[in-house]
Amino acid sequence: MRRLASFSLALVAGLLPAALACAHPGHDPDPSHVHPFAEGLLHPLFGIDHLLAMVAVGLLAGRAGGRAAWLLPAAFLAAMSLGGALSAASVHVPWVEYGIVASVAAFGLLLALAGKAPLRTVLPIVAFFAVLHGWAHMAELPAAASAMQYSLGFLLATAALLAAGVALGLALHRGASQRTFRLAGGAIVASSLVILAGWL
Repeated sequence: MRRLASFSLALVAGLLPAALACAHPGHDPDPSHVHPFAEGLLHPLFGIDHLLAMVAVGLLAGRAGGRAAWLLPAAFLAAMSLGGALSAASVHVPWVEYGIVASVAAFGLLLALAGKAPLRTVLPIVAFFAVLHGWAHMAELPAAASAMQYSLGFLLATAALLAAGVALGLALHRGASQRTFRLAGGAIVASSLVILAGWL
């Protein structure tokens, strides 16, 4: 378990310099120089709302254990892919950014409940909000960039963040008290309020 946690965290840490080595996303005026994979890779890492949500889902999955340890991350990735497809198809989804902040609060609250919410309740909540995250990611697709490469980038970054959260959640579940998860969930909820306050 320690090896899994170390690998997951190392993968997350390695994504940033790897992507930076490929390009400087969002700052190159020449479309021919855009590196869509790097753009997609960085998008979840540079958005604190995305990052918090994905790590929170991983923590939830690790805290629950059993089939939830893989089912919640898998559902998040699948639903996020659906959201990306909707965005690519120009399907309008209102209030997406506020929905993403709400997802951070919701995941933090579920984590603070320390496993009291059943999987059948948590799963559709996670999937619903993942659609919004996927829509927002694809909406940031750079002009003239490959949607496929960009999608692979943000899916890889998301999978790494989820894996890190799962590994940490499993490790904490074995050695930490329920209070640790409540504190982590409370901190995530508080972070969502800080993000929202910054927009108002």
